[in-house]
Order: sequence, then C-alpha cells, then structure tokens
Amino acid sequence: MNISMKNIFLIVCILMSTFLFAQEKQIFSEQEVINAVLDNNLSLRINEKDALEKRSQYRQSNAAFLPQVQVSHDFYRTNNPVFSFSAKLNQGVFTQADFDVARLNDPDGISNFTTTLQVQQPLLNLDKLIQRKSIRYAKEAQELKNKFKTDALIVKTRSVFMQLKLAYASLNVVQNAKKTAQEGFDVTKDFYENGYLDKSDLLKAQVRLSTVNNQLEAARNGISNLSDQLNFLMQTEDAKQIQPKDSLQIINLFEQSKESEEISVANTTDVQAMEKKQESYEALLQSKKYNFLPKLNAFGNIQYFDDEVFQTGNDSYFFGASLQWDLFKGYQNIGKVEEAKAKSERAQLEYQQYVEDKKNNIKKVLRAIELSENKIDRNKLAKEQAQESLRIIQDRFDEGLEKTADLLRAQSLSAQKQLSYLQAIFEYNYNLLYYQLLTEK
Repeated sequence: MNISMKNIFLIVCILMSTFLFAQEKQIFSEQEVINAVLDNNLSLRINEKDALEKRSQYRQSNAAFLPQVQVSHDFYRTNNPVFSFSAKLNQGVFTQADFDVARLNDPDGISNFTTTLQVQQPLLNLDKLIQRKSIRYAKEAQELKNKFKTDALIVKTRSVFMQLKLAYASLNVVQNAKKTAQEGFDVTKDFYENGYLDKSDLLKAQVRLSTVNNQLEAARNGISNLSDQLNFLMQTEDAKQIQPKDSLQIINLFEQSKESEEISVANTTDVQAMEKKQESYEALLQSKKYNFLPKLNAFGNIQYFDDEVFQTGNDSYFFGASLQWDLFKGYQNIGKVEEAKAKSERAQLEYQQYVEDKKNNIKKVLRAIELSENKIDRNKLAKEQAQESLRIIQDRFDEGLEKTADLLRAQSLSAQKQLSYLQAIFEYNYNLLYYQLLTEK
C-alpha cells in the first residue's frame, strides 16, 4: 500500500497530539483551585496594594490634628557685623568690650552652632478635618471594591473550572462517537468490499470518521487552553494540564420568590463601594467650602546656641499662635469648590447609573436561569430520544434494513444532543453563579 507524505504528516501530528494530551495531569477539586487563586493571583495582590495606598493616604490625614515636630542643627562662621553681634547675644558671651566702635564695625570671625526643636500644632482647621473624612470614605470604598473583585474572581475561576469540566465531558462524548464512527466505518467497509454497498456509502462513513477526529482534536485543544487559563489564575510555575476531580453536575435547583417583584441591591458590596465613593466626593466638596473659614494653628520652638558642635550653651524659646484667613486667592478657592461640586454630582449620577444597570443585569440573569432550566429539561429529553433512535437504527443497519446515511445522521444527532445537554447544564450553572455574585445570596 502506498502512503502519501501528506497522510504520513497527518498521522504524525495526530500521534504527537495524543502523546501531548496524555502527559501527566494535575488533578484538582474546585475548592483547591479557588484556594490557589486566592493565595497567588496577581490581580488580588495588586488590589491589596491599592488598598494599602488608600490606608496610607488616610494615615497622612492625621496631620489635620497631630503636631509636626522638627529638629535641626545649623552652623555658620562669619565676621559680618550684624550676624556677629547677634551670634554673641544668642550665645550669651556679649561683653562691655564688644561695644567698642572698632569691634562693632570690624569684628573678629565667630562660629555659631544652633540646635532648634520646632513644634507646629493644628488647632482649628475644619477643611482638613472634613478632607480627612473624605479620605476615610475613599479608603472604605476601596476595601469594599476589593472584596467584590475577589468575589468576582472566584466566580470567574469557578466558571473556567466548569468550562474545563464541560470540555472533559465533551471529550468523553466525542471519544464515544469516534468509537461508534470507527465501528460503523469498519462495517461499511466490509459491506462495500463484499459488494453490498456503493462507494458513496464508504465515503460518507470516512467523512463522518474524519469529522469526529477533528472534533476530538478541538476538544483536546480546548482542555489545554482552559488548563492554561487556570494555571494563569493560580500563578503556577509548573503549568501542567488540569483535570477536575469530579464531573460536570447541576449546582443546585434555583427558587426565586414570586411574591417580591422589587429587586434590592443596596446592601451588596459593590453598591456599598459606589455609595462610599459618592460620600467621599460629598465630604470633599464640604472641605473645599470650609476653605473660606479662618485657620488657627499654634507654633513654638526652643533653640540652643554654642560655638561648638552639638552643644547646648545658651538657650531661648519662642511660641505663639497664628490665625490665618484667606479672604480671596484669585478665584482659586471658588474654582476648587465648583470643581468639587461637579465631581460630587458626577459621583451621584454614576451611583444611580450603576444601581439601575445592576438591577437590569439581575433581571436578565433571572430570565437566563429560567431559560437554562427549560433547556436542560428539553435537551435531556432530546438526548434520551436520540440515543434510543440511534440504538434502533443501529440494530436495523446491522440487519441490512437501514441506509448508511441514516445511521450516520443518527450517530451525529445523538452526539450533538449529548453535547447540547452538557452545554445547557453549564449555562445554568454559570447564570446561577452570576446571579449569586450580583445579589450576594
């Protein structure tokens, strides 16, 4: 028998694909995958840094009421008459002889070391205090947002894991279909060689077998791609193929109360995050308005003067309070109020839009759940009917009472209905997970 190079290449590719697919697999349960994602996922670590940034900003706002303390140590040497005169006074070494006019006009060089402890204490800065509240709301909004992102990532992980289960279930269906197609091809070939069938029947059986082989390769590639997605989510270094411990099953039956038509989302994490964001902008607007009020701050310092480094010779103190009122700053404060007002109003509109959009999504997913339930029932019945029809046609074909084309159609239909049933289960599970994410029920 002559085998063309094209056929040899095709055989080699199929063998290599089969070998790669048969490599060592990692077997995981759904919870093990979720735990790995929670421990290692990069997006969660990025979210943690965002939250840390907001917490750091909030800690910085403590400056609205906590003191600022600064220590400095300065040195200079001079023969400048003014600085020389003041240095001697500060050091407490001024004498009667220093009143000599010649020494006043042309003093000797003098060294001065000054150690200063300076304290500034805010007393009344209402704008800073309100701004601190705004930052606190922003911090809480980020924390709630991170929690929702974590929940969404878990749903995504479960969804990909379910797709992997679907891919393995589909692979099993296609493998059984290939076995049936191979058996059908062998029988058809035997009938053809004995003169019972035309060559067209043999070609149809070959096409069916080739189609199933293509579906088999597509299923294997799908498993590899989904395994890569899960490995990325888990950030695993050794990216092997993943195999679920259990098969695709319906999560649970969903029961929606018919009594309540109103959909409430006010207590969900993501909506609370949007509400905190809105409150943050409202507080920011209030803080800009308080910029027009006077600010009261206290200050004081203690200084030590000496002609040697790090010594505490003569000392002096200085303290007081400052009342500052910016009556007009070139329209700057007014402009900041207008800007903060626009941001606050935009945040309110974004909140309303988000809530309405979420309610619409919940209504949509409720309809999708109901549709998926009906699809499961219909596809289950269709699958059973197709399997029974295939069994009858297969028996009649073996007795020579059915055409090859009828058998091939029955085989194809049976496999198709099995895959449709599995797809309906996946769609139901996914919609239920999405509903639980949106409503947190």
